[in-house]
Amino acid sequence: MPAAAYSGKACVCQFRRGVCDQTCVRDMLETPFYIACLKLSGRRCLVVGGGEIGLEKVEGLLACDGDVTLGKQLQVGEDRIEFRADVFNVLNNDVVLSRSRQANTGTFISTIAGAEPGIGRIEEIIAPRTVRLGVNFAF
Repeated sequence: MPAAAYSGKACVCQFRRGVCDQTCVRDMLETPFYIACLKLSGRRCLVVGGGEIGLEKVEGLLACDGDVTLGKQLQVGEDRIEFRADVFNVLNNDVVLSRSRQANTGTFISTIAGAEPGIGRIEEIIAPRTVRLGVNFAF
């Protein structure tokens, strides 16, 4: 997550400063990190673990427009109950799901000003801000 996104806001890192002063990222260049530059927009992300560190990870993934799934499993005797919450497109970006792969057939009627028929035309984008709740009962 871009560190500047938290500057001046409530501190969520391990230092618990109250207001973020970016103490947690000051020495980043002096510490050996494996840095992964990933485009998370529209990608499903899994956070393993929970608590305060898990919350920090979820906030970072959502700030980078990742789709996050949260889950909790409970064991009831020999049965298992899983509660899930999926969060998609929190930042309400237009993530392209599909594009036309066919050349102009002459049957396309545009409802978008300036839209052209043919290969590469956007056919579907992800729905804005979707939250899906679910329960799974295994017995």
